[in-house]
Amino acid sequence: FLSSNSEDQRTQILYRASDLLAAGFRSGTINQIGINLTTKNSAFPFENLNVKLGCTNKTQLSDTVWEPTSVVYTNAIIFTTVLGWNDFILQNTFDWDGVSNIVLEICWDQPDGFPSTGQDAVSASTVNYNCFHSRSAGSAVGCNLTVTGSQVYQILPEMRANLCAAPPLPVT
Repeated sequence: FLSSNSEDQRTQILYRASDLLAAGFRSGTINQIGINLTTKNSAFPFENLNVKLGCTNKTQLSDTVWEPTSVVYTNAIIFTTVLGWNDFILQNTFDWDGVSNIVLEICWDQPDGFPSTGQDAVSASTVNYNCFHSRSAGSAVGCNLTVTGSQVYQILPEMRANLCAAPPLPVT
């Protein structure tokens, strides 16, 4: 998933609201997202890494389209993964309504000709729907990769988030 074997990569992961609620999530403002690495094989940091979030009513991902997302975290310099939880403190928070499914996108763009060094494995479970959509390439811009040559999988990476309570509704 987080592979420095890939010079450039774009990945979207669909988390169904029903699964999030069953795991204890609640509606509110997400200000931190984490991915749990079970194996650390990448030797170099990831450059120009972006984390994006979006809501959708789709129940699975397709390899013919990327779902709309907005940037919530960006690191133009470097991001070095560690074994265990890798948390991203969001620069732009994300309000989740507790009903919509969430799309998490992670993409990066290593310099052209960057050496391949290994793939980090994440804690994940197998599901019965297409929840993981990914494409990698060389000499491209990872976050701008098109769907051509992308693939979908039924592997759902473990994710954690810090949620603040939803803001109160306006009083009229």
